[in-house]
Amino acid sequence: MVTRDVRYGVPVVWNVDVAKPKLKAATPTFPEVLCFAVTMTPQEIGDYPVDVTVAVPEFSAVAGDLEANYLDDASICGPQTPPHGYTGELEVGTPFEFYVASWDGLYGIPATGVRLRTATQTVTWE
Repeated sequence: MVTRDVRYGVPVVWNVDVAKPKLKAATPTFPEVLCFAVTMTPQEIGDYPVDVTVAVPEFSAVAGDLEANYLDDASICGPQTPPHGYTGELEVGTPFEFYVASWDGLYGIPATGVRLRTATQTVTWE
């Protein structure tokens, strides 16, 4: 996965892994939460005389071609280090670990996978 700074085109190459979901008993509002652990690691950071910020991919919970139930705050799944794209603070090989969370209940569609989107790429793990 490659993301780029919009102004200068500076690239960052990422390795992205999505684990199979773990079911977590949650709250009365969300009786069962599906936690997809995501690891996003910079593999290569482009050179430029100043630090820039590259776009961070957007992650969403999906079920096939459909958008699934999604929790904006996935902290219920565990501790997180959310990704950022500021090249001055990125280190090759240092991962960001976070969750994409969905819920299963009476309404909506529980996730069966995770979709990653950038301006030019879409990847789905199911």
